[in-house]
Amino acid sequence: MGKIILASILSGIILFVWGMLSWMVLPIHDGTLRPLPNAQAVIDVLKKQNLEDGYYLYPAYPESPSGPGPEMDAMMQEFEKKHQEGPIFSVIYKAEGMPPMPPQMMIAGLLINMLSSFIAATLLSMAIKNGARMTYFQRFRFVALIGVFAAIVSFLNLKNWMYYPTDFTRAMMLDLLLTWIIGGLVIAALIKPAKAIPEANESSQSES
Repeated sequence: MGKIILASILSGIILFVWGMLSWMVLPIHDGTLRPLPNAQAVIDVLKKQNLEDGYYLYPAYPESPSGPGPEMDAMMQEFEKKHQEGPIFSVIYKAEGMPPMPPQMMIAGLLINMLSSFIAATLLSMAIKNGARMTYFQRFRFVALIGVFAAIVSFLNLKNWMYYPTDFTRAMMLDLLLTWIIGGLVIAALIKPAKAIPEANESSQSES
């Protein structure tokens, strides 16, 4: 457990630094979060709605209090008409302002990285304890594939079902994949079998 915790802490810190680099230094996300033209007009309309904090979608899928029936059929026809006419959009709304990226958000981000690294390290450790004699490359690949899985079930799913833009989806998936490539390098170095595999065998086993 000690190695898992150490891997979680080190990987979490490194991934946190990588996240800052990927968003603030590297061009991975450039142009994917666009400013809203004439934002004040949109803000004024939203404020007049007195919305609660939440996720809003237009056109929203209808919900009839009476359940299936003529009323629901009419609502579905109206929904389909609006959906075909467009526009289709979603809004994540937070009524009260706050400082951008306050300390508690940064701390939470670091802890999330450590928690996700803990899960990845635990899964790798379980695979090794179940008898998998993994080389460093195989352990690295194990963790990196977790990133592939995460990218597919999160952002690719959201593109399919929630119309996330292609450039945004591509950037987020690339960032996530690179995150777990980096995480895999760290975790694979610390989580390993009790007895090291001879270096002579590593190249042949890594090809399997």
